Amino acid sequence: MLDQNQRSNQFGQGEQPSKIRTLAKLGATSENESGWKRHAQVTGQGATHVKSFHCKLQGEALAHLDEQINAWIESHEDCEIKLVTTQTGEWSDTLGKACHLIVQIWV
Repeated sequence: MLDQNQRSNQFGQGEQPSKIRTLAKLGATSENESGWKRHAQVTGQGATHVKSFHCKLQGEALAHLDEQINAWIESHEDCEIKLVTTQTGEWSDTLGKACHLIVQIWV
C-alpha cells in the first residue's frame, strides 16, 4: 500500500487516481460492433441494434457514463437514435452488490 507521500508523487499534488475501471482500460471489449450484419436505419423508424451502458449510482461514475455515451454516439455518426431506456437495479460483481443505472440506446 502506498503512503500519502508516495501517492502524491505518483499522481501529483492533490490528484487522486480514478476509481473507475473500464473494459477498454483492462484490454477487453464487451462486443464487436463492427461485426453488425444489419445496417442502422436512418429513416426514423425501426431500431436495428441496441447498445447498453451501466454504472454505479455515484457522481463520478455518472459523469464517466456521460463521457462514454457521448464518445460512443460521436463515433457512430451513421446511427440514428430511435429510443433510450433507463433502469435502476442491483448489480452483482466480485465486490458485492450495488445500485446501478442501466442505459440502453436503441439505434
